[in-house]
Order: sequence, then C-alpha cells, then structure tokens
Amino acid sequence: MSMRMKTITMRMMGAVLLSVFAFSRVQSQTLDEALKLMKNERLEDAYNMLREVIKKEPNNADAYYYLGEIVLKSYINDPYSNTLDEAVKEAKASFQKGLEVDSTKMLNNVGMGMVALMAKNDTVTADYYFNKVEKTIPSKFKKFTDYDFTLLIKLGQAQLYSPKPRYQKALAYLEKAKAASVELGTRTKKLSNEKPEVYIALGDIYLEMNDASAAVANYNKATFINPDLAEPIVKIGRLYMRSRNLQAARNNFDQAKEIDSTYAPLYRAYGELYLMSSGTAQFAKINFRKFLELSGNNVPAKIQYVNSLFKSKDYKECLENIEEILAYDKSRNYLNRVAAYSAYEMRPPDYNKALYYIEEFFKNTTPEKIISKDYAYYGRILLKMKDKDTSYVSKAFDNLMKAYNIDSTDVELITDIAYNAYYNKLFPLAIRMLQKKIELGQGQSSDYMLMGKAYYQLAQSISDTAVQNVNYRAALAVFSQLTRNEPDNVQAYLWIANTSYSLDPEGKQGLALPQYLKVIEVASNDTVKNAAELYEAYRFMGSYYFYSAKPDYDKAEQYFSKLIYLDPKKDQWKIMGYSSLAVLYTKKKEYPKAL
Repeated sequence: MSMRMKTITMRMMGAVLLSVFAFSRVQSQTLDEALKLMKNERLEDAYNMLREVIKKEPNNADAYYYLGEIVLKSYINDPYSNTLDEAVKEAKASFQKGLEVDSTKMLNNVGMGMVALMAKNDTVTADYYFNKVEKTIPSKFKKFTDYDFTLLIKLGQAQLYSPKPRYQKALAYLEKAKAASVELGTRTKKLSNEKPEVYIALGDIYLEMNDASAAVANYNKATFINPDLAEPIVKIGRLYMRSRNLQAARNNFDQAKEIDSTYAPLYRAYGELYLMSSGTAQFAKINFRKFLELSGNNVPAKIQYVNSLFKSKDYKECLENIEEILAYDKSRNYLNRVAAYSAYEMRPPDYNKALYYIEEFFKNTTPEKIISKDYAYYGRILLKMKDKDTSYVSKAFDNLMKAYNIDSTDVELITDIAYNAYYNKLFPLAIRMLQKKIELGQGQSSDYMLMGKAYYQLAQSISDTAVQNVNYRAALAVFSQLTRNEPDNVQAYLWIANTSYSLDPEGKQGLALPQYLKVIEVASNDTVKNAAELYEAYRFMGSYYFYSAKPDYDKAEQYFSKLIYLDPKKDQWKIMGYSSLAVLYTKKKEYPKAL
C-alpha cells in the first residue's frame, strides 16, 4: 500500500455521504442513521449498525456495499489496525453478497472494482466491473436519477483506490456527473437543484492531484449551490493548513462552525490546526475532546484521536492516550504497535517502553497481521538498546531483514539497514544494501562514500592478502565513480589515495603518490574548507619524500612545513609539523634546526 493511499482517509467520505443522503430516500431510516454515523467519522459504530440493518433486511444490497466500503476506508484511515489482505478479503465478501441478493444494484459492482484496484492494481478486472455500472447510466441527462449521480461519484472516487491513481478516468466520470448536474439546474431553473456532492467529489480528486486552485474552485461551487454545507468549507481550511496559512484555515473552520457546530470532523481539523501552532497544545486537546464527544466518546473515536496525534507527530501525547485506552481495553493489539512506534519516535525517546510494546504486539499477533514496519521498528529499537544486551544486535538485523523481505523497495528501510550494518561492522550487509539502493536509482553521494568505506573496512578486516586486494580495488571503483559524479568531491579523492596506499604500502608500484597529488590539486581550491584533507595529503607527501629509497629532503621539508601553517588553530597539526621537521633536520645533521 502506497503512502498516497494513506492520505485519502476521510477526504472522499463526505462527498459520498452527502450523495447518499440525497439519493437514498427509499432506504430505511436505519441505513440513513448508519450513513450519518459515517459522515461523523464514527466508522466502527456505522459498521455495527449496518450489520444490524443486514440482519433485519438481508436483501438490502446497498447495505452490503456500504459495509464493504467502511472496511476499506477503515484500513485507509488506520492501516496499523489491520492488513491490506484482510481488509480486501472482508470487503470483497460483502460486495459479493450484495450482488448475490440483488444483482441490479450496481454499487456492489463498483465495490468489486475498488478491491481489484486496491489489492493488486488489477485494472482489467476493475474495468470489467466498472463497465457493467456504466452501461446502466442513461446517455441523456434528463433521464438521470439520484442513484445515477451516486454511481458516477462512486466510479470517480473508486479510481483513487489504485496504488497508481487513475485521475483522468476519475475526472471523466465526475465531469459527466457535473454536466448532468448543470443540465438539471438549467432545466429546472434552480441552482439549488444542482448536486453539490458532485463538486465536492471533483474537489477531492483535484486535491489528490495537488491542484489546490481547482480543488478550491469546486469546493466553493458546492457552497454556492448549498451555503449550509460545512464539509467543503472545512476542506478549504485543510488546504490552507497544507500551505501553512493557519489563520486562513482557522477562518474557514470558524465559518463552518457557524453553519454546523455539531459536525464532528470540524473539531478534529481544529485540533490538528492547533497542533501545528506553537503554544496552542491545550486548544488542540480541547477540540479533540469535542470531536470525541460528538463522535460518541467511544474507543473507536479515541483511536481516531490517537491516529491524528500520530500523523501530527505528537508522539508523546499519542502514547499517553494509548496507555489510557489500554488501561481498560487490551483487545486492540495494534495499539501496542502504535505505542511502540510512538515511544521510539518521541523526544526524548523511551526505548524501554518501545521494546515492551513491540514485544507485546508480536506476542499477541498472528503472522498475517504483521507488516514490514513492525519488523523494522523492532530492529531499530533493539539496536538502540544494544548496550543493554549485545545479543540484541543479531536479533535486530534479523528483524530488519524480515522487514526488507516484505518490502524490498522501501528506500528508508534499505538506508537504515545499510548504515546500521556499517557502524556495527557488518560490512558485507552494508555493501549489499547500498548496492540495492543504487539499483533502485536512489543512490546519493553519501551512499557511494559509505559503500567505498565498507569495502575498505572489509579489506582491513581480512588477513588474506589476495582477498584484501579484491576489496580494496572494489573500494577504488566506488570512490572513482563518485569523483566522476562529483569532480570536486575532495573526500572521495582522499579515500582513493588512502586505498591506493593500502594496496601498495611499500610504494613499489607508485600507486599512492599521484592520488595524493590529486587531493592537493582539488583541495587547494578552498584551503580553509579542505584543510583536513590537505593535512592528510601533506603528511603523506612529506613522509614519502623522507622515507623514499632516494630521499628528497628538500621536498619533505616543504610538505612538513605546510602542516605548521595550514590552520593556526590546530595545535596537533603544528606539533606534527615541527616534530617531523626535527626528525628531518636530525637526519640531515642540521642539529641547531632540529632543536
């Protein structure tokens, strides 16, 4: 599941539900009540109510659709409480049951297309179901029913369930719904007869496409059609939050509050707004509490609060609220997961709590519920606590590699493994992970540098000269590639020089000399910035000419002298320069100078 999918969250919910309220008058009041719960983001309560609806009305196909939709949306809102496979399996079963009881109700065909996209991005299967729905929609706008508008909105929004969103297809569906809406308003000569939910859905698509101006234009059109809607105004406020125009965001939230002070998502938006502002944490808590109150003050609502805190990176507050829930309800094991993540991420971190909660999670979970991040965090936590128990290092990398085996394209994870492997002297693993990152096209100059160093350190740890040299040459290849990528990278030239010296420590092949001269050439462009590299190069050059089979004491003196004046603040460099000159003058029997 891509990160983009996790950002859909409740964005599409309101437009869908507004459509439903307008178009489901023939349904039972109980179904309407369930949909109102969805509108106020009480998904678990809505889920339970829909199950009751189905018990009473087992042939209510639409109830099966909304039940499946809640399952998918619950996963998108909170991917830590369930796995993608489980969510898709449950939702698909609900959609299939809906088709069994009434195949003429097209919503469940939309649902089947959604799960095909969400599970495997199977566009062929998805379009098979979507096409079935399209064939039922009239070609003439004047024949449109409310249900037809609902179907087009759902078809448009369904395209976002793909890990590779099909924006143009989504817009095509919604533009058709928009044209029908305009025709309806023109034909009846009443703007209020247009469908604001169509424009809200369009705004949501444009928001996903990062086209803020088009999103705002559509949200504004929705409020123009129906000024009593709080939802599009809250969404405009959230757009201002994204651009960190917090005052404009608050103005919109205040306007929405005047329209509908009982709209629960408004207070969650207020809470997130205040979390972004300095010195307003107390106001954030007040508004989140109001959100909880309007959401039924139940555990699912509190978990939404927890999720908002986690997404807002308020890890300390998040952990405190989880611990409150776990004090009386330990049935939701995934809270141990989020508690572990939060304890690790908060500042200062609490690694003891992080370890406790991640181990509680693993103790109470089943294999199909474990995601890559669980193993990744477990590994990271263990590495942070390796001073407590040295066996943690091996266990940490076991878990990190389990995470990698689940998702071998997670660049952040690959980087974590590589760098931690290097600093824990697991050089072959570090090299393998860095090679993988470069293969993925994500290699940075720091990655090439670390990989070269890993080959170098691996060579240093091996006693077999032939194998040593293989790794030294591999290091040279990496550092050389880095200088081709970045011709001014002085560090890379220095490592080429150092590695060349290690390949030819006695200087019989003359490998190191030209490389240290190259360091001096490149580093001399900025002697202040590159003073450390020049120090290493001057020291080598002085020693080379002093200890050579055919010494050149004048050149040795020249380079040793440079050590003294390279940086007046570096006393150790001065000491090295003067002591080297003293040895040199003694060798030349210039004893007064040596003193």
